[in-house]
Amino acid sequence: MFVISIFFGLLALAIGAWTGRSGVAAGVTAGIMFVSFVAAGLFPMVEGWEDVAKAFPWYYFTGSDPVLNGINWGHIGLLVGASAVFAVVAVIGVNRRDLKDRTVGVTLADRLRSNPMTHTVVDRLAGSTRVSRIWIKTASNYQGLVFVTAAVMFFVMGVLIGPTYTLINDALVGFTDEFPEALLAVFGGGDMSTAEGFYQLETFGMMAPTAVMIVTVIIGARALAGEEQRRTMGLLLANPVSRSTVVLEKTIAMVLAGFVVGIATFAGVAAGSLVGGLGMNMGNIAATSLLVTLVGLVFGALALALSAALGLVRVAIFGAIGAALAFHLLNAFLPFNDSLEGFARLTPFYYYLTSDPLNNGMHWGHGAILAGLTVLLIALAVWLFSRRDLRQTG
Repeated sequence: MFVISIFFGLLALAIGAWTGRSGVAAGVTAGIMFVSFVAAGLFPMVEGWEDVAKAFPWYYFTGSDPVLNGINWGHIGLLVGASAVFAVVAVIGVNRRDLKDRTVGVTLADRLRSNPMTHTVVDRLAGSTRVSRIWIKTASNYQGLVFVTAAVMFFVMGVLIGPTYTLINDALVGFTDEFPEALLAVFGGGDMSTAEGFYQLETFGMMAPTAVMIVTVIIGARALAGEEQRRTMGLLLANPVSRSTVVLEKTIAMVLAGFVVGIATFAGVAAGSLVGGLGMNMGNIAATSLLVTLVGLVFGALALALSAALGLVRVAIFGAIGAALAFHLLNAFLPFNDSLEGFARLTPFYYYLTSDPLNNGMHWGHGAILAGLTVLLIALAVWLFSRRDLRQTG
């Protein structure tokens, strides 16, 4: 686990060294990690495709079953060697590239504005003053991260899963029956006997919430605290714009990013069902995709509130991620204790998959609760940010 963590860390370092964009480095690395995780788990279950899993890094983490068999030094050596290559590539990249010396780079909106064909449309959308474009600039800053995450959810966790399910060996269909019920609950439940259960196990249980939270938590945490740490918040507020407007416009970018990933997830799962001939209900897929977007926005809004209250990006990110992990585990394990089962309703994840939306459709009450939590946390962020003394140093 340590070696593969270094592997992905140095991969991100190499991408960042060549591009100078943290969003692209994080997004591409997260995408490769997602793809390799899924591939290493799925391909060994498809007859004749077992060796394909060896093309993905995650195979060299779990492929030798180290908990039972100990260290496979060949796998360790391969990951260490690749990590060393990434380190060299990073050094070469940062030495060859012209480094950015500006606090703010050219955004997608700026490029569209400079094009005569799109100038008028973008100007109308952006407004007449610079501060009216806060949400556009924020969205543009994270376009790489959002694109890569959405692409992974569409192609890998959506389209690919459908035909993969049809290729799974019949002997493995009841594979999940051998797992403890509590372990399956951690992965969101589901089973391999139905397409809905397989998608819940592989896509909607953990991967889809994680994907949405990757973009919402990062944008929410950096929305305010990031501006302070870059020493650009003073410049932003020097314009005729209120603090509440800054928070709300940053929120718009976060919400849009979350919905982009949610829509990509819906489109991918719907396409996977069609390609694989699984016959899944499109309305139920849409309902589950909406609920996963809403639960991701809850924790993005929590990161925004922490960012507004403390002005520290790391605290906001780790606070939101820690809360998400804690609530997820509580929602998974509390139902196994009759006296504690009711407390699961206090976790946002209870209102995500408990109603089994892939089979039963949208539970509007649960969706309203998640939306309400998001609105309350955003309102809290506005209140906290309006009353705090902002940092003027990095």
